[in-house]
Amino acid sequence: MAVPILAVEKHWECPSCGRQHVTKKPVVTSELHHCAALNGMIAPFVEVESNAGIAKGSMRLVAVERGDFIGKEVGVRTDAEGKAIMAVQTERADGSHDTHVFAPAAYARLHGTEQEDA
Repeated sequence: MAVPILAVEKHWECPSCGRQHVTKKPVVTSELHHCAALNGMIAPFVEVESNAGIAKGSMRLVAVERGDFIGKEVGVRTDAEGKAIMAVQTERADGSHDTHVFAPAAYARLHGTEQEDA
């Protein structure tokens, strides 16, 4: 017996820039966008119950700058001003928060490869 997979419509909004988004995916996702209010950083949308949106002042997105030395690290996330950002937090008025972390990736070189010789 075939079971139909129903597409569930979900409404999303950015508490910083106000951009809205609708998905119809049957899977759990975390929708992201380049937020103009955070200088182009990748930031999460927040799921809302309808296209009515988020109540003003109920939450905000905050970009968390990296405080460590970056040096020659590859793949660092930066905003439009070149600031290294390590995370974006969704802060709610009740004091709770979610964090979207930009974790660095490890890189390795193999000795004797063409890439090392270049």
